[in-house]
Amino acid sequence: MSCPPARDRRGARCRNVLSVRSTVFVCLAALVASCGRDPEASAGRYMAHGDEYMAVGRYDAAAIDYRSAIKSMPNRLEAYLKLAEAQQLAGKGIEAYETFTRASDLAPRDARPPVGAGRVLLAGGRPGEAETRARAALERDPSNVDARVLLGTSLVRQSRWSPAESVLSDVVASVPQSVPARVALADLLIATERDAAAGAELQAALAANPDDELANRALAAWYLSAGRTADAEPLLVAAAAHTTQRYQSSLALADYYTAAGRIDDARRALDAAPKQSGMAKPVKARQEALSVY
Repeated sequence: MSCPPARDRRGARCRNVLSVRSTVFVCLAALVASCGRDPEASAGRYMAHGDEYMAVGRYDAAAIDYRSAIKSMPNRLEAYLKLAEAQQLAGKGIEAYETFTRASDLAPRDARPPVGAGRVLLAGGRPGEAETRARAALERDPSNVDARVLLGTSLVRQSRWSPAESVLSDVVASVPQSVPARVALADLLIATERDAAAGAELQAALAANPDDELANRALAAWYLSAGRTADAEPLLVAAAAHTTQRYQSSLALADYYTAAGRIDDARRALDAAPKQSGMAKPVKARQEALSVY
């Protein structure tokens, strides 16, 4: 933009306009730069992106965003907890355990990190160590339901029936809608040859949580063990319908169809399985196994 000669009044007015525009531009640029340097805002954006990936089962992608959130705010506990959860669901137990451990050091009074670490240990077949983490969590928060369920479940896995039943029965009495507590108690009842009582616990879990993947899958497994395949199938279908399957129920449904000789149904179940982290390899292995039919 060219200006008339300075002696013209319009020239002074033109220079004033240019000055105002330059000032506004500089202020906007500074504002954008300051936003880019705001670690809390940056971490929040990464967390939101990670949550979106978690919602569709893209756990590896979610982990990348949660790591970026931690880089922006190294003391943000929620980012560590979500990163560890994403890692565990992606089948990376060792990484998840390490992240939960860092989170525990970061927040020594919070019960969630030791509970998360305990769950990883339990999934890895180390119930004694999981019990230790559960008790550490209860020292931090004696009323924490997840810690109590972890303790009871770890005791079940060690065949310590009496203390396990005491812990889990207390949880069910205080939090009757807890699916993990009822499922763990049902496992104990089955192990101690009280199948009818186990079935009642699982039916109660489903009644309180009709859309829950674990509730549907656990009761389906009980029906299958009792030879009630017709009752099991709709529950397996309901469990497999979840877009983010924590218990990989599409695989269970495909295995059910395969065992029943319903190969086309098994193929369809695998084709419809969510494309989430940790599912690709087992789905492919089953598809290859079915290719011989």
